[in-house]
Amino acid sequence: AEVGEEAGKLLGDGEKILELDITPNRGDLLSVKGVAREVSALLSLEFNEGQYPSFEEEELKIEVEDEDCNRYLGALIEGVKVKSSPLFIRKRLWQSSLKTINNIVDITNYVMLREGNPLHAFDAKKIRGKVKVRRAKEGESFKSLEGSEFSLKGEELVIADEEKVLAVAGLIGGLESGIKEETEEVFLEGAHFNPRRVRRSSKLLKVTTQSSYRFERGVDLENLKRAHSLAVKLILDYGGGKLIGYKDLYLKRFKPKRIYLSYEKLNSYLGVEVERQRVREILSSLHFKVEEGKGGIYASVPPFRSFDVFEDIDLIEEVARLLGYQELGEEPLKVELLPFTQRDLTQNLKCFLSSRGFYEVITYSFEEGELYQKLKLKLPDLEVVNPLTPSTKYMRSYLFPSLLKVVKKNLSLGMEEGKIFEVGKSFSKKGEEVKLCLLAWGNVSAEGFTKTFRELLKAIKEEVTLETCDYPFLHPGVRAKVLREGKELGFLGKLHPLLLKELEIPREVILAEIYLKDLGERKVTYRKIHNYPPVVRDLSLLVDRDFSTDRLLNALKEFFGEILEEMKVFDLYPLGEKKSVGVRVTLRKEGQFKREEVNEVFQKLSKFLLEKGIKIRGGLP
Repeated sequence: AEVGEEAGKLLGDGEKILELDITPNRGDLLSVKGVAREVSALLSLEFNEGQYPSFEEEELKIEVEDEDCNRYLGALIEGVKVKSSPLFIRKRLWQSSLKTINNIVDITNYVMLREGNPLHAFDAKKIRGKVKVRRAKEGESFKSLEGSEFSLKGEELVIADEEKVLAVAGLIGGLESGIKEETEEVFLEGAHFNPRRVRRSSKLLKVTTQSSYRFERGVDLENLKRAHSLAVKLILDYGGGKLIGYKDLYLKRFKPKRIYLSYEKLNSYLGVEVERQRVREILSSLHFKVEEGKGGIYASVPPFRSFDVFEDIDLIEEVARLLGYQELGEEPLKVELLPFTQRDLTQNLKCFLSSRGFYEVITYSFEEGELYQKLKLKLPDLEVVNPLTPSTKYMRSYLFPSLLKVVKKNLSLGMEEGKIFEVGKSFSKKGEEVKLCLLAWGNVSAEGFTKTFRELLKAIKEEVTLETCDYPFLHPGVRAKVLREGKELGFLGKLHPLLLKELEIPREVILAEIYLKDLGERKVTYRKIHNYPPVVRDLSLLVDRDFSTDRLLNALKEFFGEILEEMKVFDLYPLGEKKSVGVRVTLRKEGQFKREEVNEVFQKLSKFLLEKGIKIRGGLP
């Protein structure tokens, strides 16, 4: 810089900088050139690609032994002086949040930012014999530019010489062959690697770089030579030296995809008629080679878009975004609403339980007689003649013993709590029955589990009642049979503490098992949205400890009749020989409830409940 020149202008003070968030499918926009190309299409401006130098090939010892390298370019420059980069390069790197190192490394980063093609420079005097692109050997050691030591897994693609690994392809260079102040001879690499292979190396070594970020999203195969030649020229201009070797191994040539786009399909998807000439102009501005066809066009995909344009719908998206979504107009979505006449009961149950944190399990239908004996269950009716193992010779008659084995397995793996369910078959001489068993262990309350169970049945429009039962495998104080219209469906409760000890299960277990036959077959009904607000009241009710909650709720249901919209238990705790039950009731009717009418209803309720042995605590709500 000349003396007296303003530092602000030199360093770009006040210069506008664009920060772009690039979606993963648009690797072509990870360069100034790519953004310029996109802006030229958006604003209908001419795109000026500029001039690039060219060099004649000279003998250079390079071998590509792995098919995941499509193209490899090498240039050998001697007499180079490593020093600081020119200010314009350093400034561009600063503005792009990259640190400056020296003129050689900075030039490779500058070209990458400008062209989108990652390059790498090696100290040529550290290379022994040929440069090879090959698969890594398992256990092969590698020390990166940052000084990190890696033991390669044998899946990575590497750049190597006759003795050692020089770089992990597309990811990171090695420390020994890196450019240093004393470097006098440079080998400049330009390459195109399979994106999946680069990502695999990145994941295996847990390293991400500017180079791998671009390779993983796809770089322009055809632009590689232009970018590489530009970097060679910049090194010669700002590092001196002489080009003594140059090689371009183009192993898998780019073959553009040719896609047919129907004008009829385009207009159908966009909902507007787009002029054919306008369609051709849009795609041509995006560097697609367009040819007119019968009823549509053929578009050849340019190399820099070969990673995200595959079929005609992708071309429709390109036309839509350049045309402008505001040009497509609006049309309200019309959906005919019809009531469901049939429902998949099993799927509904699974979705409901999964949404409540339960995990589905699938267990074997064969069961051990010993486990049934421990659980004080009758041995199953059906015995397999030629069982897989002698111990599992019975066809199960319950699901929960199988789930208890799942609990034991999870506890042995450190899962101290969990919630699981299974929809499966039980077997008897009468035939097969589909059942649902849900089970939770660890920090789970009986009240919370029962609430989930009730909500599950409510979701499939089923109403059940719970009555005390005497199943010996359940806790005497927390066990009930599940009834629907007086018919037993199954059971619900905690596993008996003595059985937990015998089965070596150190956590509480609560479970429910029900038959699914005939459930969920009731006709779905719909009702109109109410015009009037509900009346919501909380009742604190006092009953004997052995007075079941279901019996209490049935009494309320009997009293309120049609005006009862919803009720739920929100509180439950013992008071000596009594227990207090908190119930929230929601009442609604056609028309507005008057205060006097509501008061009269609850006065009658108090008298009705006393006759049933239920007392309202603290007076009427």
